[in-house]
Amino acid sequence: MGFVFEKDLPHQTLAVNGVLAALEGLGFAASQKGSQNPIIGFDSQEKLLRTNLESLHNERSFQQNYSIDTSERVFDISMETGTGKTYAYTKTMFELNKQADIAKFIIAVPRLAIKAGTVGFLKSDAVRDHFRDEYGRNMKVHEVHSQKNSKTKKDYMPQAIADFCRADIAMNTSTIHVMVINASMITSKTMSKIFDVALWDEFDQPFNAIAHTNPVLIVDEPHMFRRGNKTYKEMMKFSPQFTLRYGATFDGDLINMVNELTAVEAFNDDLVKGIIAHVERF
Repeated sequence: MGFVFEKDLPHQTLAVNGVLAALEGLGFAASQKGSQNPIIGFDSQEKLLRTNLESLHNERSFQQNYSIDTSERVFDISMETGTGKTYAYTKTMFELNKQADIAKFIIAVPRLAIKAGTVGFLKSDAVRDHFRDEYGRNMKVHEVHSQKNSKTKKDYMPQAIADFCRADIAMNTSTIHVMVINASMITSKTMSKIFDVALWDEFDQPFNAIAHTNPVLIVDEPHMFRRGNKTYKEMMKFSPQFTLRYGATFDGDLINMVNELTAVEAFNDDLVKGIIAHVERF
């Protein structure tokens, strides 16, 4: 029968709703090209965004210290390890698609092993069936690999990036597209390289081609992508409309928090397993 997910777990629903509450009322405008996400109304609704963030702070009584800065389109979702961060951000992608027709997402992970686990989760039959049953949408995963030597004279952009960028989400509204990339790939020469064959005869560099799609960026384990470090600066070349950071550890780098699930809360609610130690005396 395969694995079956339990729907509407309260702690995961809170994480999803926190993101939606932050963006509530901002509105969105359709893009001119089918390969682009709609544009969220951040520029014209900055005051409303601050009101939304302050309301979340007051309603949920967040315990950790963080700053609210509407000039940074970064929203933090604090969740203890083992409580379903991957499921929470996957459901958030489907909700954003449902609410605002957003269909192109980037997931940045720190290491290859985590990328393999994330891709395995997203491609699993259980996940595919679970979200298709709930939202009537499919998910196409584009996994970015290191570039192999080309056997042709012309140098082409990595296939996963080209497919992600070219996907026409206006014509095919039944599929959301998720590009998964790891930190070392983000800082690799491939991403900054100028390729012989340009997408739409216009974009010959991966960063520029991806930025053209108006993507939404999801960051897994944000303490590995601290704002201001080299990887983060390179990642911002994707020009995401906004960034959602999911993690248990932020190392004092919290900003615009929209959800908080602490280790104590997770343990008290039986969301993670405890350990009882027995010391044998001789």
